[in-house]
Amino acid sequence: MAEVDPLIVRIAVARPLARSYFYRVKEEWRDRTVRGNWVSVPFGRSQVRGVILAVVDAVDARKEWPELEKLKEVTELGELAQALPPAVLELCEFASKYYATPLGEILSAAVPPSTL
Repeated sequence: MAEVDPLIVRIAVARPLARSYFYRVKEEWRDRTVRGNWVSVPFGRSQVRGVILAVVDAVDARKEWPELEKLKEVTELGELAQALPPAVLELCEFASKYYATPLGEILSAAVPPSTL
């Protein structure tokens, strides 16, 4: 049986950091793994919330992070009804670039605390 590539996502964490991070997602969550959905991930010594920016092909992810086996795994994934609409996520990405502010900070300000 051929090995299946892991499901990899790029997320923006709700922290004042200017970059995004790769995480693995459990295969049983594949149907809810969409751009704009919120996640909870291990980050340093704590759990933080973030938003999926993209579902990434393993080949592309390996270019930036060669050791995919060492990626940490998403610990919680939101329901599809709680995902950010594409227009809101695009507006947040625009604001992040325009105001030179980390996307995680913009998302934290734009999304109700109960969601993120």
